[in-house]
Amino acid sequence: MCGICGIYNFKSAPVDRETILKMRDVMSYRGPDDCGIYLDHGIGLGHRRLSIIDIKTGHQPMFNEDGTVVVTFNGEIYNYIELRNRYLGNHAFRTASDTEVIVHLYEEFGIEMLNHLNGMFAISLYDTRKRKLFLARDHFGIKPLYYARTPDGFFFGSEVKSLLAAGIAPRINELMVLEYLTFQYYLGEETLFRDINRLEPGCFMTVSDAGVEVKRFWDIDCEEDHSLTERACMEEIDKILADSVRIQMRSDVPLGSHLSGGVDTGMVSSLASGYYNNGRLKTFTAFFGTEGGIYDDISFAEKTARHINSDFYTISLRDDDFFDSLEKVFYHMEEPCAGEGVVPQYFVSKLASEKVKVVLGGQGADEMFGGYVRYYILYYSLLFDRAINGEPADLHDITLPEMYGELPQVKNYQNLFHRAMADTQGMDFASKYFFLIDRLKNRNGIIGKEFARRTEAYDPIRRMNAVISRAGRGASILNRILYYEMKVWLTALLNIEDKTSMCWSLESRVPILDRRLCDFAFKIPARIKMKNGRLKYILKEAMKRHLAPEIYERKDKIGFPVPLFKWNQKLDAYLGDLARSSDYARYIFNGKFLTNPSAHASEFSRFTWGMISILNWLKIFKPTL
Repeated sequence: MCGICGIYNFKSAPVDRETILKMRDVMSYRGPDDCGIYLDHGIGLGHRRLSIIDIKTGHQPMFNEDGTVVVTFNGEIYNYIELRNRYLGNHAFRTASDTEVIVHLYEEFGIEMLNHLNGMFAISLYDTRKRKLFLARDHFGIKPLYYARTPDGFFFGSEVKSLLAAGIAPRINELMVLEYLTFQYYLGEETLFRDINRLEPGCFMTVSDAGVEVKRFWDIDCEEDHSLTERACMEEIDKILADSVRIQMRSDVPLGSHLSGGVDTGMVSSLASGYYNNGRLKTFTAFFGTEGGIYDDISFAEKTARHINSDFYTISLRDDDFFDSLEKVFYHMEEPCAGEGVVPQYFVSKLASEKVKVVLGGQGADEMFGGYVRYYILYYSLLFDRAINGEPADLHDITLPEMYGELPQVKNYQNLFHRAMADTQGMDFASKYFFLIDRLKNRNGIIGKEFARRTEAYDPIRRMNAVISRAGRGASILNRILYYEMKVWLTALLNIEDKTSMCWSLESRVPILDRRLCDFAFKIPARIKMKNGRLKYILKEAMKRHLAPEIYERKDKIGFPVPLFKWNQKLDAYLGDLARSSDYARYIFNGKFLTNPSAHASEFSRFTWGMISILNWLKIFKPTL
């Protein structure tokens, strides 16, 4: 795990060494163990290294035998041993690193090498013979990669701060501000910085004097295989996930695991403990101990820790921890992010970094296997409308009567369920979906008039449909939902995973996000994957033998909630001070709303968090219009 950056100057203009060093070293926490630089005609690459594999000889940039291929790389290629043994026996290796496997794979396959990689990665590869720079980002967007283009050159980096250090001015992308406030994530390559984009997951780009071209090298295939049986699905999930955990435990430094009170980190930690051969696996969790109830998941996490006999480390958080850390958190996040759970994630990563250098996480299971209550509500609503309209049931799909038995899953979301059923009857798929995920319900009462005028062309449902349509016309209801969530919501969560770990020089790995598991998961018919509407049914059944009984049976897990609205007095004072720190606060937000924001939001309302995020971003990065 590392930080990469670089400049490609069109027409071979020399790259300034000091600029590359500034871009590289502004993110020194991403790689405190080593650093490197490469300069040639019109190209400059920088690298900061967090040494995980082949600690002694894995220095970057790394070259092929004759120096014509140059690679800097952030991430891990988990199948690098298998690739080296299968394809690269004729190459002279100087290291035992996964980075050198990338170098030689390119010599064998060109950019098609990406089809062989199983891992998390942001890769920059410069071919001196072609004077072409290739950039690639992993299948799911686990590792970030940002870029900016000017008339004279092209800039890229693992963090936005690298591009700002190169002289790219921070300017407000107003449409993306509105998109963030609406969804609390972004639906494409644009960022809140007008001139800075992100390379989308599963894509690569080619940069040369001829220009910049972006292509997709991988996407999710949403076609279900209706010949699959429940038993076959369980066996394949168990086999792939166990192997994913096995290869993701390859490390030359200490390794541990995040552990909440839910299924996802529970099964990852359980599988990891079975492969761990260096004493007891270290596991880590954070909780809000003084608030109790749903804000304190420690008792369930302890059940898993006892079940797998791990060394269990915890950190209890208070309101002061939350508010005092926000500016540091957003400095590292660089953009407003998806949910206040980023704060406990920041602290649990700090805790883990004091004991290990690599940690496993549980991201991806909900989006791949259907774990959020909103999926059930949307599905139920769509099937209800079909029944009212007399449309025949799909033989391969879940039926409405089958879903009745799982209605208790919406116990903590009854208001949302009733409103969705009443207010979205007869709406199309995207409109129903938007109702469930819209964080800006009262747009006119919240945002400023001039900001509203300048962003009136923004159409959130059109933006949603542009993503959903890529799932294909034949995709089932469930796979259309999950495709969208994998492409937008998951990438937002992975950005949190990366930034909150790397700021502590900690590598975070996510074994559920193995491309083999994703390819198989989307083949599983909805009637098996979410049988009778039970969330994550087939995953839980496949992993049952690895889970503590209390975790397998649990139905009230609701993510990582933060008791923000139990701190209303402190919250309003904090937001008032924050609003005064930027001239743009009253441009984006309605002045009346800013005077008492917590009065406009109920418990679990996400909009207040969106405002905290935007105001901190304005304060820290001081963008202009």
